[in-house]
Amino acid sequence: MQSKVINTKDKEKLISEYQYLIKNNYLNENQFFKIAAACQTTTQVSTIFHLIESHESTGTSIISAYKLLSENIDASPYPLQDWIVSIEFLVEWLAIKKRSTTLGNAISYLSCCVESGTLRNIKSSLVNLLDEMLSNYGYDS
Repeated sequence: MQSKVINTKDKEKLISEYQYLIKNNYLNENQFFKIAAACQTTTQVSTIFHLIESHESTGTSIISAYKLLSENIDASPYPLQDWIVSIEFLVEWLAIKKRSTTLGNAISYLSCCVESGTLRNIKSSLVNLLDEMLSNYGYDS
């Protein structure tokens, strides 16, 4: 999938397009803008915000999407931007296989990737760890 790098005009449009996440109390303004700022492409923005919306709109989640994401990021050596890139990679990898995932399952899988890299003392980007795990083990979720 071709992904467009975000410029100022795109940011304004995307902010307007996804403001409902704030209005529906899925994210507060600070959370919304922190996530938006960490995205480098329009695809990353739509991917992460759609997963957040799906997570929150079911009404069955015990933990908020933002809290789930931030707790796992805090427990890892990788910043939010790396997690977003990796979530985008996973979603695109699954789409090629005509599959999908939830935010919770994606975060859980990425946490396993982080743990695997830590246990093996591998200094690699999160997306590279993810790619390796997908190649070796696939994705059952």
